[in-house]
Amino acid sequence: MEYNKDEIGRRIRTLRIAKNLSLEEVAVMLGLSAAFVGLMERGQRGTKLENLVKLAKIFDMSLNDLVFDTDVSIKAAELANSPREQVLSTLNTLTFDMTIEELDFVTETVRNLKKLRT
Repeated sequence: MEYNKDEIGRRIRTLRIAKNLSLEEVAVMLGLSAAFVGLMERGQRGTKLENLVKLAKIFDMSLNDLVFDTDVSIKAAELANSPREQVLSTLNTLTFDMTIEELDFVTETVRNLKKLRT
């Protein structure tokens, strides 16, 4: 099997959109620029193995499926419809026009909830 930047780029874009993530969000998760992630999605740049591993984790799939699977539409549909993604999408909608102070309050509330779980 051959490493095909164009195919991998299309898969990354399909999965990113299904997961409702922006280029910028994926770039932050990878520690790369949004411009570089865009180049990857268009097949104009390859990336290090460690970034492909991170992407596979972001999309909750194996590295093999990310790199070699020709049909990611099933996984994309799962990502788009997962309960977690639905909740995150709702949170994104609800917090879209909040002030920084309001967002800080929400962030602190979530941190406190996580502390209660441990």
